Amino acid sequence: MLKRLDLSPTGKHRVYVLTAMGTLACIVLAFALDGYSFQSGRWEVPIRWYNNILIPIVVAPPFFYFLLSKLRELSLAHRELLTVASTDPLTNCLNRRAFTALVDGYLSKFDDSTEKGQGALLVLDVDHFKDVNDRYGHDCGDQALILIADTIKASVREPDLVASGGRGVRRIPARNRCGKGDTGRRAHPPGGGAVAAHAQGAVTSAFAQHRRRDLRAASKLPRSLQIR
Repeated sequence: MLKRLDLSPTGKHRVYVLTAMGTLACIVLAFALDGYSFQSGRWEVPIRWYNNILIPIVVAPPFFYFLLSKLRELSLAHRELLTVASTDPLTNCLNRRAFTALVDGYLSKFDDSTEKGQGALLVLDVDHFKDVNDRYGHDCGDQALILIADTIKASVREPDLVASGGRGVRRIPARNRCGKGDTGRRAHPPGGGAVAAHAQGAVTSAFAQHRRRDLRAASKLPRSLQIR
């Protein structure tokens, strides 16, 4: 049951747990302060010991709940702002700034590590994407980008990053690190070419399925993906 508790800064359970712990701490502190005798220099049971329980139970929970709820709201707002600042609003992929920061951090970690690793950077460019926008409008081009981005994100592995580097361009840093914990994930043979071929095939298949569902709409979308 403890594993189901969300004790993260944005979790509601964290507010409840810390409120209970804060109230308990106030009860202990009340007994410690009220029961200490400065004349004898020792702690004794207070005469009205029940006040040390009732007063903290009445005062402490609303105070801690209000304070922790505000802190949770700040954490949620910070997470939302971080998501907005690091993702492309159209495709929900990483934007160029977040992509660059993550790749730089990965390369720095790789340089400091004594273990050798492998990786690949794939640049995906949609064929004739400008012609789609010019002929059918940007709304149709946006639909094409969303479909391409969703298909690529669904076809790569969990540790791979998918980012938007501009209109019609996707970058995927593919890390070829498969271990015991990779069971059940989408696995590709070693090498960036395998990941590229898998993503290209997935996009082609997605457009084919889209064409069967709506031939008229799909005729406006680009049907190929160029890997550079």
